[in-house]
Amino acid sequence: MNVHIRFTWWILCSMGMMLLSCHKENPSSSGNIPSANHQAVGASAHDLLSDVPYSSLQIEIAYMPGYQPDNQAQQQLQSFLQTYLHKSGGIHITTHQIPDAGKSTYSLQDVMQLESSYRTQFTTGNQIAVFILYVNGQYTDPQVLGITYLNTSMCIFAKTIHDNSGGIGQISRSTAEATVLEHEFGHMLGLVNIGSPIQTPH
Repeated sequence: MNVHIRFTWWILCSMGMMLLSCHKENPSSSGNIPSANHQAVGASAHDLLSDVPYSSLQIEIAYMPGYQPDNQAQQQLQSFLQTYLHKSGGIHITTHQIPDAGKSTYSLQDVMQLESSYRTQFTTGNQIAVFILYVNGQYTDPQVLGITYLNTSMCIFAKTIHDNSGGIGQISRSTAEATVLEHEFGHMLGLVNIGSPIQTPH
């Protein structure tokens, strides 16, 4: 079985266990995000997968107080990316805390405004940059765990993940978070039916 199909099947099964979902969005407003980082979801699939023209990947994670990314989930994401991406210059993950936005529910526009205010890493030279935002609330659709809304941007609804993991009979928080991260990154890599041509019907 093709590795991309195996990965997609694993993600879909894991997400199905949680009975929650994600969304792919394509906002029109760019704020102060450079054009290289303001394209449709999947538009940078080749650039992320290949060593040319970008030989390294910088992942910037901005999180709100109380929702620092899980270390094990980060390690699993990095391992996943090292398996499927070709980056001779390495894959680097940095994290930093941002202020609480004082919201319990976030719209796509809210997420875009936060990225515009707090994103510091952008694609330049031989490095492609990805921004991951962790917020302390839910999406306008409360069943959504994460959204991929630009070619190098995603948002993780950390409170929703915390509320639906780690308890008796629930998936572990590390596994839930890693699954959502890999699922959303999969959209950036062109899965499913976005950016990269489909090889086998799912």
